[in-house]
Amino acid sequence: MKTMATASLASVAELERAFTAFAESARQSLARIDYVHDVSFTSLAKVDHFVFKQNAYLTLDLGIDSAEAQAAREGEHDCRFGSWLASPATASFAGLEAFRRIGEPHAMVHRKVAEAVSLMAQNWEASPKVQDSIFAAFQQAEKASDQVVDLLDRMVREKHGALAGA
Repeated sequence: MKTMATASLASVAELERAFTAFAESARQSLARIDYVHDVSFTSLAKVDHFVFKQNAYLTLDLGIDSAEAQAAREGEHDCRFGSWLASPATASFAGLEAFRRIGEPHAMVHRKVAEAVSLMAQNWEASPKVQDSIFAAFQQAEKASDQVVDLLDRMVREKHGALAGA
């Protein structure tokens, strides 16, 4: 009887170790899945941001009455990226420093793109001064855009720490 009890205890202990290992493996898998989800999610946000900027550049070629110009005039809360920032989908990032800081450079991108598109209505093709102003506005928009992209990457690193290579 004692031998059976000892064997039974050993079997239960082995089963407990197996379940513990399985639970840890499942936890690690879920953490990796969450990380990949956030990397994918922020990558899609970057694509939306880049498409907005692309529309602004296309306005140089297609004109201020084009659909691209209209898209480039969208406000910071009306573009796809701005909508994403305000959506419940970003709740898991809301407490992060990078998320709290992303609004200002995003707004700056919109201000500078709007400035550039507005300047395009001033016969920019014939005016080196207006061309320089458009170029300067795009440079400032790109600088702010770099901050947006960096902050998106930081959001993932802040949230996932060592898993994200932080």
